[in-house]
Amino acid sequence: MILGILLAACTIPVSTSLRSEVGMGMDLDQSCEGTGTRDDDGNVSTFTLTLEGDVCRVDVTWTGTLASQEDLDAELDRALDGRPVDRENITVTAATLTLDRIAVVDDAGAPVSLPTIPEWAMDLEVGGDTLYSATGVDLQVLLPAPVTLPLGTGQIAVINAAVQGTGSLDGTGAAMLRLPVSSLPATSTPMTIELEGDMALDAEVGL
Repeated sequence: MILGILLAACTIPVSTSLRSEVGMGMDLDQSCEGTGTRDDDGNVSTFTLTLEGDVCRVDVTWTGTLASQEDLDAELDRALDGRPVDRENITVTAATLTLDRIAVVDDAGAPVSLPTIPEWAMDLEVGGDTLYSATGVDLQVLLPAPVTLPLGTGQIAVINAAVQGTGSLDGTGAAMLRLPVSSLPATSTPMTIELEGDMALDAEVGL
C-alpha cells in the first residue's frame, strides 16, 4: 500500500497540444492531364489528372509527417515548464486531432476560390490505421465544421516512439477531387489540399 502511494506520487499528469498540418500538393491547369510529384521537405505528394468531359478528376497521394520529434519535444518541454525529464519516463496515454480546416490553397497559402465541388473523397492514415475518412458531393467547402478524431492505441504507440527519440508521427493520405475544368487556371499552377488541426496530448511523466 505504501509502495503504491509512493509510485503514484512519482508520476504527474501533463497535457499539451501542437498544431499539425498536411499538404497534398498538385499542379492544375485546364488541360487536366498527366502526373507529377511534389516534395515539400520530405512531405511527398503524387498526383494524377484525368479529364472527364467538362470535369477534371484529381487523384493525390501523400506521405509525410503530422508531428516531428522536434515539435513533440518542444511542446512537452513547454508543458513541463523546463523541468528536466528523461524522455523514456514520458508516456502519452491519450491523443486527439481536431481538424478545423481543409481547403485548396495556392502556392502562397491563400485559399483558392472554387465553385461548387462536384465530388470529394479523402482518407488519412496514421500508424497504418485510418484516422480520418470523408466523402461528399456538390460541396461548397471541404470541411463544414471542425471534427475531433481520437487516436487509437497503435497510433499512440507511434507518438510514444517519437517522444522517446525513435522517429516522428508520420502518416499517409489519399484524396480524390473533381473540379469543373472552367474553374482551373489556363496554365499549370501549384495548388495544395491543406489540412490543419490541433493535436492534444495527455501524458504521464515519471519523476
